[in-house]
Amino acid sequence: MKKVAIIGAGVAGMTAAKYLLAKGYEVDIYESRNHIGGRCYSFVDGESGDMMDNGQHLFSGAYEEFFSLLRWLGTEHLLSNTGNINVDFVDSASHFAYKLDCTYPNNILGLLFGLWRMEGIGYMDKLRANSMLLHLLRGINGEDYSVSELFRRLGVSDIAIKRLWKPLCVSIMNAPIEYASAKLFLATLKRIISSGEMSLQNAIVPLQSLFDGFEVKIANAGSRLHLKSAVTSIDVIDNRCCSIVVNGENIAVDRVISTLPARNLTKLHPIFAEYKEWSSSPILSVYIWCDGALFDKQSICSIGTNIEWVFNCSKMQSGMSSKHLYSITMSAANDAMPLSDVELMRVIVAELRQITRITDVVIGRYKILREQNATPLLTYMNEIRRPSVRSSLSNFYFAGDWTATNLPATIESAAVSGRLVVETMDYLASFPQAKVST
Repeated sequence: MKKVAIIGAGVAGMTAAKYLLAKGYEVDIYESRNHIGGRCYSFVDGESGDMMDNGQHLFSGAYEEFFSLLRWLGTEHLLSNTGNINVDFVDSASHFAYKLDCTYPNNILGLLFGLWRMEGIGYMDKLRANSMLLHLLRGINGEDYSVSELFRRLGVSDIAIKRLWKPLCVSIMNAPIEYASAKLFLATLKRIISSGEMSLQNAIVPLQSLFDGFEVKIANAGSRLHLKSAVTSIDVIDNRCCSIVVNGENIAVDRVISTLPARNLTKLHPIFAEYKEWSSSPILSVYIWCDGALFDKQSICSIGTNIEWVFNCSKMQSGMSSKHLYSITMSAANDAMPLSDVELMRVIVAELRQITRITDVVIGRYKILREQNATPLLTYMNEIRRPSVRSSLSNFYFAGDWTATNLPATIESAAVSGRLVVETMDYLASFPQAKVST
């Protein structure tokens, strides 16, 4: 029986396991925490009893590989089916409210019609959407550049950048537009458009529930999931990983797939020292319990504030005991991360009043989740450095959103990497004498 050890039971690890089992491999998955899901995890709020997620996650209709994983687990029905993209925006400076409504038809025409109907953006910027589409078809040849440079080359106005493209880019890339890769941004838009699925979806249950049944799937296939099993190092002989150290125990291995972030690889072995310098980008999420309603919509994208998105959790997820629970997301939150909890809440309260124009609602309680290393920081300068799934060791492979998937560091990117690593590993197994490129 062909055997593979997978380090990490996040989306990349679970997707890799799915494909490995289909190809007849025996799999051992080692997860350092007591739960699976990686960035997609849930926990119980001790006071309210609500199941909370580590921030609100939205899934594009173009998340084909991630949805394939959920279909395998039988949990795809636990995602919302809200139809096409329909986003509410508020420009906090003027309190100008507007929509991007792509509800009909469910294809690229819906996007074009939605852009054309969108208020607060001039006709020339709407026409420039055609230039953006031409860039999608051509892609970027040669040297990559920033998203802000892309907008400059297309002649996009400052108001269109502020009210549409910047919040869209930061949400997708978790990076400022001055550093985000135009190549990845265009590739993502192209993937959304070419998929023909213009929807945004969210889990109607705690995120953890999306992965229910994974352990049973693994066990039924004669494989194993090991929770609270941290891989702390590996042993290397003759350019090959011969064993992994799990909770102090040496375990012999045939092949290994690591889904660890780049910065954690050096802890396994000095041979991975080149990946130590990879930068990360933070995401800050705040849950607030209010004594009244802030708004009735499912979500609002805020323009000109530290707050990026405000989600109405009580409307988005079933089974919430709290009536007025909201989740606030700040992507690429480098400026907000150093603030103390008191300073951060002072900013949030002031900006919520700007966004909603409601001053009499009281925040009774809050919970702040700071993820300093939420995603790798993928910029136009380091996109070219993303490695393939092959390492310099003959039987050791990489997976994860930081590898070369031609996508930003998203959940879909992690899922795609899980498929790519199995395809590559299985192909190379047909050529046992193949040399490893360095």
